[in-house]
Amino acid sequence: MAWLHQLADVARRTGFPVVEENGWRNRGHGGMGKVRSVIAHHDAARHDPGTFNTVIRDGHSKLAGPLSHYALRRDGTIHVVAAGRCWHAGANINPLIYGNKHAIGIEAGNDGVGEPWPRRQLEAYEALCARAGARVRQATEARPRTQGDRAGAEDRPPRDQHAHVPEPGR
Repeated sequence: MAWLHQLADVARRTGFPVVEENGWRNRGHGGMGKVRSVIAHHDAARHDPGTFNTVIRDGHSKLAGPLSHYALRRDGTIHVVAAGRCWHAGANINPLIYGNKHAIGIEAGNDGVGEPWPRRQLEAYEALCARAGARVRQATEARPRTQGDRAGAEDRPPRDQHAHVPEPGR
């Protein structure tokens, strides 16, 4: 089982601001298996562009954090939250590809029910997905649409980007 200690370097290669949350290198629910996908989510919350949603790091009463490897603020700032397994994938079509053990999770700040996506956030989202080796096309199809993922189809990140998914530790 590997810990993804290269996540901050991956985020920096996007060219967008990066914040490393204290303790991220040791945060997670155990190590990761072979990384096979990146799942792009929204956090189902509405907040100011410069606000980091601490629920992604800390969890909530029904689900312990971390909930995702990365948190993407509305101003395009990327927070590195955890290097280990995160609880973001939920029930999905193929746990061997999209399960928490095999998927890097990105939670972007958006309520998912019509809140506009700022251009800078979309650019950072696309860059982070590409740098993390995302298969963005499968991101929203990977699990049931319980949060109304990325409402506002005309503003969502491109879903036809494909890139190599890096091995843990590389």
